[in-house]
Amino acid sequence: MSLRNLFALTAVALCLAATPKAKPLTFAETMRTAIAATPSDFASLRGAAEPATQFEREYATRPGPLSFVTIADEFATLSEREHWLLSFDWKFDPGTTTATTVARTVAEMTPLVKGYRLTRSTTKAGIVRLLWSGPAGRSIAIHTYTVSATKSEPAHNGVSVAVMQTLPKNLHVAAYVHGITAAARATVVRAVGQSVTLATSDASTNFAALRGDELPLGAIDAMMASAFGDTFHRYKTNVAFDRALYTCQIESIHFPAKEKNFSSKDIFGCKTPVFGGANAALTASLRASIQNALGSAFSFTPADPKDAFSEDTWSRTADQTEVTFGASDSHGGVYYEINVYHYFPNGT
Repeated sequence: MSLRNLFALTAVALCLAATPKAKPLTFAETMRTAIAATPSDFASLRGAAEPATQFEREYATRPGPLSFVTIADEFATLSEREHWLLSFDWKFDPGTTTATTVARTVAEMTPLVKGYRLTRSTTKAGIVRLLWSGPAGRSIAIHTYTVSATKSEPAHNGVSVAVMQTLPKNLHVAAYVHGITAAARATVVRAVGQSVTLATSDASTNFAALRGDELPLGAIDAMMASAFGDTFHRYKTNVAFDRALYTCQIESIHFPAKEKNFSSKDIFGCKTPVFGGANAALTASLRASIQNALGSAFSFTPADPKDAFSEDTWSRTADQTEVTFGASDSHGGVYYEINVYHYFPNGT
């Protein structure tokens, strides 16, 4: 290497060494930046667009101190107008109580939200919800969460933040909320049958052949999991059933041997999009698709029409496998959920 090149490399190294590492933003600085970007639909913070789902299109966040936030264009539905959403979780230091978390949050938010009106409520579970309603369709929703100690992390409190800008006119409407075409109906019915066939065939191995990469848990899931230790994990599936119409995940829930009220299980769970309009024919077709996939090896128990939470259930006691099918209201329409459960003894 020439002396000139050596000097050049040394100079670059000294410059890099002298460059201070960017200091992370405080909660107040993060909120100030987010609020300032709200009127422009967070354009200054947005990177490349991700593929759209039924209800939203997420955007990569530009590199920088706010790279940890999530930004999405939430499409209009039958019950909601289109809006932009910036969201993130903020963890407070271990030992910070819920009351202190709320007090600090309100104190730091107050100078940033002039012209906003604060509404506060508390759920039966003790979750405090703070909603600042602002001008021109802007709002900020913050709620507390608590995570118990795990093997790798001490107990802590935090807040989940959602900064929203509602559009004056809908530019994008969620697919299928005004009904479903015959072609789309045939696709989702076929996907249901295929997924149930694969999942029940692989249930005895805890869906090992269908399990993909592990997914991170949100704050609420982490809070629930931590109550029993490190017990709850969620995974992608490594198979696709026309992702535009049908998405599936695998959940693994393990309880210790001493637990008597809950059972350990792995769940291959799938949800359809939300469909608007009259869906009685679609419901019947999906139920028939599941029955055809299961055949006579499973015993069938229909949902109780008097119980809003009851589901159609198919059971195979030989290997503790169960399939459930039900519909739920959402966004002014209906979505369907199909779950394949495999139960196993606690402590294993």
